[in-house]
Amino acid sequence: MRCVWEKGKASASEVQMQMVRSGKETAYTTVKTMLDRLVRAGVCSSKEVKGRYYYSPKVSQAEIAKEWYQHLNEKIYGGKTKSTPFTQALQKLGTKNK
Repeated sequence: MRCVWEKGKASASEVQMQMVRSGKETAYTTVKTMLDRLVRAGVCSSKEVKGRYYYSPKVSQAEIAKEWYQHLNEKIYGGKTKSTPFTQALQKLGTKNK
């Protein structure tokens, strides 16, 4: 997702090449499958241009961070917010990039 957020839109091959450059040897088919699943989940959208699909983000990094914070808060503390360095860092991630 980082590549799609940074570029605004990216093809599966662009995402895969970015991953290879950063040391993550991931097959093109794996990347394409994951991007298609993110489309079905409503996190990305896809558009076909000249036989190639381009993926664009539908949610921001901040929205994802906020959802993760809420999910982890619920799982760890049962929804009762506790102020710890960990939760403070997650809260900052959730408000960053707004």
